[in-house]
Amino acid sequence: MSASLAIILLLASTLTLLLLPFLPGLIVLWRKQDATPLRVVRSDDVDPRYFARRFRAYIRTNLESSMHGSRKAGDRQEGLLEGRTPYLLVTGENKLKLSEQEVQDREISRMLVSNADLILPDDLIFSLELFAGRTVRGGERNIYRAILADGDIVIGAESMLLRWMHAAGNVKVGPNSLLHGRVSSDSTVRLESGCRFERLHAPRIEFGKPESFSRPVKRLNPLESHEVRNLADVTGRRWLIDHKSELPSGRIVNADIVFTGEAWIGAGTHIYGSVKGHKDIFLGEGVRIMGSVVSVHDIYVGAGCEIHGPVLSEKSVNVGRGAIIGDSRSPTTISAKNIYVSLGAVAHGTVWTRLNGMVNGAASA
Repeated sequence: MSASLAIILLLASTLTLLLLPFLPGLIVLWRKQDATPLRVVRSDDVDPRYFARRFRAYIRTNLESSMHGSRKAGDRQEGLLEGRTPYLLVTGENKLKLSEQEVQDREISRMLVSNADLILPDDLIFSLELFAGRTVRGGERNIYRAILADGDIVIGAESMLLRWMHAAGNVKVGPNSLLHGRVSSDSTVRLESGCRFERLHAPRIEFGKPESFSRPVKRLNPLESHEVRNLADVTGRRWLIDHKSELPSGRIVNADIVFTGEAWIGAGTHIYGSVKGHKDIFLGEGVRIMGSVVSVHDIYVGAGCEIHGPVLSEKSVNVGRGAIIGDSRSPTTISAKNIYVSLGAVAHGTVWTRLNGMVNGAASA
């Protein structure tokens, strides 16, 4: 073999080795087989009850026959589901009886399932899920992974939820509890004072005992655009207001309003439209807004306000006592990085905080 041929073969083999890692990519570029976007299923993000539905299906598949078979009240069945998940099935109304090891450790490392009520002691850690065919009634200072009930869920003060909780009935959470993940109900969720939360979803969400707010009935005069200070532009129903501005109390506004500066809306004013702001928005007592309230900064909802649309903030939402967000016929959303709600307020739909949610005030009766 000549020296020139050897050099050519060496260069060719070197070039082949260099191009080999790029071969799959070059084939894809040539054939265009993966030109469409990948399908991403986000049902777990969209549906607040996603984990509860999955867990219910899991229970039906593995334990339905045992739960509804001809078993006496108080019977217990233990075993492994799918060969790896330990479980304890109890039938009939049952106050949980612990093993000696569980009493010593104060931890339940089995999935608990009951076809009736499930009554739980204080100061326990439940490291796997709970299911009750009727009501789950938890003690104080417990830690739960996840709870599903076909009836109500009642958990005691200073408890902690790690993942999710759903009740076909009502959910009631005792004072100073910490709720990670999702809490949902087909009826009502009620949180007492000092509770911290992330995601709440129900037709009705109560923060302590609902407070009825006195709204005097009186004739309100319309507010015309020429009466508004710092009004920069009127286009159709939209009013654009510059700088720090205040709308007077006790008026009717038939417009969608955009504030470029800090916004103050006087007590008792009714706005038949939406409010958007680039700075803080302050709503006085008894303000009624038929649309949404959206701000890049903080939103302060005064006592007794009614907002029928979404309340969305890039920073914080503060909801005063007796305020009502949404209604039973038109559930809506409160979403912000931080959400602070006073006792007596009610929301309908979803309350979703990206960082911190808290119920403020003294415990209610």
